[in-house]
Formats: sequence, C-alpha cells, structure tokens
Amino acid sequence: MSSGNIWPLHTPVKHKNEGYIGWIHATTTLKEIFTGEIKDQWQYTIRVEDNIHLKVAPAADLQCIEFQAPFPSYLIYSKSVSDKNYLQETRLHALGYQISDLNSEERWNILEFVAIPMLGAKEVVRTIIAVISSRIARPANASKFQHAIKAWNTDLNAVAQHCKGTEEETSIISSVSYIQKKLLDVKMIEKKMCFESMTPAAN
Repeated sequence: MSSGNIWPLHTPVKHKNEGYIGWIHATTTLKEIFTGEIKDQWQYTIRVEDNIHLKVAPAADLQCIEFQAPFPSYLIYSKSVSDKNYLQETRLHALGYQISDLNSEERWNILEFVAIPMLGAKEVVRTIIAVISSRIARPANASKFQHAIKAWNTDLNAVAQHCKGTEEETSIISSVSYIQKKLLDVKMIEKKMCFESMTPAAN
C-alpha cells in the first residue's frame, strides 16, 4: 500500500460494525471531533451512495472490499464508442488512474485497491491494452507516446503478477503477452520489459 498505509481516493470499503458500504472520499486528522479516537494517525471520510452526509471512521473500523465492489454512480465519465477509439474517458481514468501526474506506486495503489476490485483485472487489462493499441495504430505518431506506453506496460506487468495463482491468470497473461509482442514489433519496449522475460522459468 502507499506510504503511511493510506487507501487512495475511491477505494471501496465496508464498515465492520455498522455494515455500510462506501468509497473513500478523503482522510482527516480531526480524530477528536469525529470519533474521539486520538490514538489513530488518521481516519477516513467515506461517501455512501444516496447519502448526502459523509461517514467518518478510523481505518481499524473499515475493510477494503477486494472483489465485486460496486462502481460509484457519482463518478461521471463518457463511455468510449469502441475499443479502437479511446478519445473519451474510460471508467479506469474516472477512478483516478492516469500516467501524467502519478508515479508507478501511486498508479498501482489505484489499480490494486480501486480499479481491480470495481472493474475486475480483465477489464483493467483490456482497457489499458485498448488505449495502447489506439496509440500505436499510427506508427508515425506512436513515438510521442513512448513514455506513456512504457508506463502502461509496467502496469500491465504488475496486474499480471497480481493475478498469478488466480482463475484469471491464463487469460490475463495471454492478453498481456499479445500486446507486448506488438510493442516489441514496433520497438516501443525491449524484451526485458515483457512479463514472460521478467518471470523466472518454472523448473
């Protein structure tokens, strides 16, 4: 998890005692006012669907929803018309995932705690691959996206590693390998950046 073990914005959580489900809205250090707990370093404000008031709870009272979490309807995004035209916002981007303002750790926190629980690993991979494919469709323009493509590739490797040992492992690795072969063909990445090259061979 990120520095200080703080869940990123929009992380789906459930209150252990009260049972409500919501999404991380922000962190606050006003512990004495909200909960009377002064031993915790911070607590969260949580946005609950159809509730105009934010909930407040210390981290110890919350659990991250790891699978089949709902997608918050308060997030507005423009659905893309096709996999080949990702000029409009994707649900992945609506959840805060982007290349320009986030480092690899910050991106992975969003993928692990927000995007994968809500969208599923397959949809995360499909979305990133579709975006990459749209960028390399015109080779003359692909070079200006080289930094972003390498970052997306790093994230695909991270998702593939995260899914090892799960039911989705085969399809995820197959999809990642497919796009990485295309990236190798257009010389956007090196062989050592491919997931298969980074994974030790089985004995």
